[in-house]
Amino acid sequence: MTDTKPRGTSDFSARLVDNFFRRWPLFLLPIALFMGIGVLTAARATPEYTVEATLSASSNPLLEPTEIRNNTINDFESPAEGTARLINERLRTDAFVDEIADRSGFTELLEIGLLERDIFREQVFAIEEGQNFLTVSATWDDPESAFLLVDSTVEGYLDYVNEIVSGDSRNAVIFLTQQLADARQEVVAAEAAFSDYSASLPELVPGQERPPEDQLVLGRLSTSIEPANERVATLEAEIDAAALAGEQATSEAGRLLRIVDPPVLPDEPESQLLNQLLSLMMFTVLGFLVAIAALVLVTVLDRTVRSEEQLARITDTSTAVAVPRIKALRESKRAARREAKRANKREKAA
Repeated sequence: MTDTKPRGTSDFSARLVDNFFRRWPLFLLPIALFMGIGVLTAARATPEYTVEATLSASSNPLLEPTEIRNNTINDFESPAEGTARLINERLRTDAFVDEIADRSGFTELLEIGLLERDIFREQVFAIEEGQNFLTVSATWDDPESAFLLVDSTVEGYLDYVNEIVSGDSRNAVIFLTQQLADARQEVVAAEAAFSDYSASLPELVPGQERPPEDQLVLGRLSTSIEPANERVATLEAEIDAAALAGEQATSEAGRLLRIVDPPVLPDEPESQLLNQLLSLMMFTVLGFLVAIAALVLVTVLDRTVRSEEQLARITDTSTAVAVPRIKALRESKRAARREAKRANKREKAA
């Protein structure tokens, strides 16, 4: 049976194994070193607190329903999934992150650069928990901040939804309020014109009637007051109706999207065991890689002859003779070196 394994590969493997067993403490050193670093890193891991709030999303006013085969769906996703997506999309905007930071008291740290917006995006997120429920979660190194981040995110998004659904009503109220101010000015102007004209007329003696032209002007001025008052009453009614519509839209949005479980201040941090094990494992694997790389490098650079095959390739012979070191020969060499030193001293003394 012939060996199909290349000689070079077999020789290199043998040298690799031989180098490992000759210098194994050297190759175990980086593994032990990186394992120690992993242990220190795991021991210094900062405890983290996680706060969650659960929302019920039987529907979302911001998700447009689509009719497909007579079945109503929300853009091919459940209400909870769509709402979680919208919250996460809002978190990718600087305006919403700044609003959360302001509500949570992080604005100053954000402005001076000690915190980045991306940190908030990494630590705060929303995820669906079924067809109609989703969770808003935040993780931070202290419980109060984690609580504030979740509360600010939920309240900020609900305010955003209410602002959207009541936007038309709110704009209508603003527009009608401006019209009402103008209408009231018209009433004041009409009443002032009537009063001023009446005051400018001479007083009548008992039994005297005003001239027809004065009566005509007074009648015209009096008639202009009534439409102005009616316009004021109409605008006030329209403002009340628009405000009521906004309240109804907000109430409907609150019914469709509401907080089921509010955030609660945590008593203890999350378990760090998994993260610590992952950290230790990562550094241990890194130590093994460094040790393997060192072993391969030492083997590649090693030119020591340790087998007959290596000797045959170098010298065309597979025979090697080891000359033993004779004790008497060693003693004679030492005596010769001592005699040479004495002779050297005598020459210096002469």
